[in-house]
Amino acid sequence: MIIALPPSLIAFLRRCVPTLQAAEVLLFFAAHPEETFTAEETVVAIRPKVVTVPAVKEYAAVFVASGLIIEADGRFQYGPTATELERAIGELAHVYNERPVTLITAITRSRISEAAGPAVDVERHLCWVRRLRGGPSLSPLLTAHGDPLFGVFAVGFWLFSLNQLTSSLPVVSNETNGYEYVLRAAGFILILVAIILRTVRKASR
Repeated sequence: MIIALPPSLIAFLRRCVPTLQAAEVLLFFAAHPEETFTAEETVVAIRPKVVTVPAVKEYAAVFVASGLIIEADGRFQYGPTATELERAIGELAHVYNERPVTLITAITRSRISEAAGPAVDVERHLCWVRRLRGGPSLSPLLTAHGDPLFGVFAVGFWLFSLNQLTSSLPVVSNETNGYEYVLRAAGFILILVAIILRTVRKASR
């Protein structure tokens, strides 16, 4: 059975962790609490993970503003300003190592709710997905609003719903391989594609 992330961690992700890559950068600082790094040094030290200097600077600005790290003369160091922040980072590290797909899904959903805008009502999708458990049918989702991107989002959440169903089958659950991973990964990829297509479409107008 797949267990949802704690509400406190979900709220922390929404406030402080915009992407999975941002989580990796934050956890890098947390793994080296006594050291300081420039953005350029971080890019080198975090390898084999790949992140650009502008991305590190963007994430670091969020972390500094959120009280997760400190900055002095262009150098960054781990330094949460409150016990609850340190606890949240510890929870993040645990989920990153033990439940990576769940973490990716949580970050993606929080970004969808901010980036999708009024054209895609995520909560409505989730309600419809819950109804699918009684008898899956994609037709009402694919035809809603006459928007193909709406349908892509719907299929993505439909796959998440199937994942929830399969997790109850008498097969050992494993978030890093097997059919459960394939279902959730496919849903995640579809949603990412929909966001990218929507962004491109808006930019071309």
